[in-house]
Amino acid sequence: SHWAVDDAAKRPCVIFCHANSASRVQAVHYLALLLSLGCSVLALDFAGAGLSEGDVVTLGFREADDIAAAVQFLRGDARVSRIAGWGSSAGAAALLFCMAKYDAALACCVLDGSYADVRQVAACVEINQCVGCEDDAMIQHEHAVNLISAQVAAELAERSTVGGFSAPWPVAQAVIALLDASVRERAGVTLDELRPVARAPLCRAPALFLRATGDALLGAQHTEALARAYG
Repeated sequence: SHWAVDDAAKRPCVIFCHANSASRVQAVHYLALLLSLGCSVLALDFAGAGLSEGDVVTLGFREADDIAAAVQFLRGDARVSRIAGWGSSAGAAALLFCMAKYDAALACCVLDGSYADVRQVAACVEINQCVGCEDDAMIQHEHAVNLISAQVAAELAERSTVGGFSAPWPVAQAVIALLDASVRERAGVTLDELRPVARAPLCRAPALFLRATGDALLGAQHTEALARAYG
């Protein structure tokens, strides 16, 4: 969806990148602000979300390719002067991956609530919040499985414990490898690749980092780590 002021002036365009388990409809909450600033807004459904095809999400890693395609599309639009990005949650991670991978020439970006390293993400996903068809419920379940896998892997890697019980280091390593293989098989990525903080130093566009104070999933350390590593 592309919202724009109906006139002949060239205007900057903001690509809105939706959160995990969301869709381009999320951009509606930001339209009044962005349109009042004289910007147009392009919102897309990442692969596996909204009306887009696919049933696998990668928490921003492959979604970066969708953003790159949107940037290429806007560069061919005579109504667009400069291009900026606004990402929410996994959408912010997707922006980071995109800027690092494609050196996307964004004028600036807003990174709202991105995770820094998926291994540090707490597995508090409420599957019963999913609203929609059975396929959507399956996708939401996959999100939960992947995040829970990352949480267990992180606990093993850092403390060699699961649920407070000790695990011998060789066992811990084996379990981490199995979890990593499971995520790789389902989504085509590894846990080590889902680390926006490792890509942040490659990003160059001026960035504003945001985080909700009541965010129960991501602690402030994620935003702080990304801000320190950025650029």
